[in-house]
Amino acid sequence: MKELFDNGLYTAIGKEDEVTVAFGHINSRPAYGFKQNIEFNKGALSKQGAEKIAKLYDLAVKTGYPVIGIFNSNGAYVSGDASTLKAYADILRKVSKISGVVPQISVITGLCAGSAALLACSADFVVMSEKAEFYLTPVFDNTKGGKAQTALKNGSISAIAESDAEAFNLARKILDRLPLNNLDKQLPSPCETIPDFDEKDLTKSISDPTSQLEINPVYGTVAKTSFARIDGENVGVISINGELCSQVCRKISRFVRLLDAFNIPIITLIDTDGFPRDVEAEISGSIKDMAVLANSYSEATTAKIAVVTGKAIGAGFTALTNTSDFTLAFPSAIISPLQPETYVEFLKREELKTENKNDLILEYISTLASADSALKQGVVDIIVEPSELRVKLSQILSFTEGKREHKLPKKHNNLPL
Repeated sequence: MKELFDNGLYTAIGKEDEVTVAFGHINSRPAYGFKQNIEFNKGALSKQGAEKIAKLYDLAVKTGYPVIGIFNSNGAYVSGDASTLKAYADILRKVSKISGVVPQISVITGLCAGSAALLACSADFVVMSEKAEFYLTPVFDNTKGGKAQTALKNGSISAIAESDAEAFNLARKILDRLPLNNLDKQLPSPCETIPDFDEKDLTKSISDPTSQLEINPVYGTVAKTSFARIDGENVGVISINGELCSQVCRKISRFVRLLDAFNIPIITLIDTDGFPRDVEAEISGSIKDMAVLANSYSEATTAKIAVVTGKAIGAGFTALTNTSDFTLAFPSAIISPLQPETYVEFLKREELKTENKNDLILEYISTLASADSALKQGVVDIIVEPSELRVKLSQILSFTEGKREHKLPKKHNNLPL
């Protein structure tokens, strides 16, 4: 537990036995933590231990401070009755209640199985030590099942750390990018240096130096999801370079919903051909993930800025920009309901008989599909040079800081999950 808190200092609540629950400071800000102790009943959680964690969540509700769980156990204590299962169910209910209200981070340092796996995976972020194991039921393929790399590739966890110490350090870094709760406003961290422009890494170019923190780096790699700072203000940056397959849609949707929950501005850098156009994608039900993506952006009320850096084709443009406060585009951007090649083949059949196909494509790109055309139609708001993007984003962020948007009264959005 001491590895988590500043200077290793914390105050335990109750006895430190099978589970330690405590409060202290992380990055000089208050937070709660709990840790399962593998030396007691192999870390298996009893009814009493579960009740201690449940009480910690009650305190988090009252005070509005984050919760970090450290997992290393065999799950629930097997006593022959269902009391521990009920205790875990109570914790899960409290976790769900506080989700989106205070940040929750799980740190898996050893075995995390059964009911503990459900609890860990319910957090906003899951950081896993490379040697740890993570599964719901026992697995028999020891080369893949329960391994950290497998969990990272399927999106079950947010990041892998080489050691327990690095896992705690990463959890502290993530927490530093989040407010204490959904009503807290983080003060900007002063930025004294300007990044060099790098056309190959726009996220780096718009971010304060060393402020990038990428999440889920090997899952849905077409989309890069990162925390960053622009002139000291925390933002979430989603950089898309490719087709929006189901995995990519799920990754982006999850990040958008988290950013919105804590009122962190969303910047989406778009270079996409849109959604896959193949039978396998349709058979797999990918259209549901695409609908979730569009609805996640629509539901988000935090500041949203979309930037078309390359292509933005068809429904992909619609899903990613449908409720943006500002939509920007580079002068070279291509914004079109169809791929330029498809447009020429279907709508320029007569011209194709006498004119060169590539010439017709270039003509379409420079006219109807151009950024200038999109600006004239009101599809985009601002055309910006790549080298000026950071300055323009900083200006927009300052103007959207006080954004307020009210929702219709309802329990929640019924996304097609």
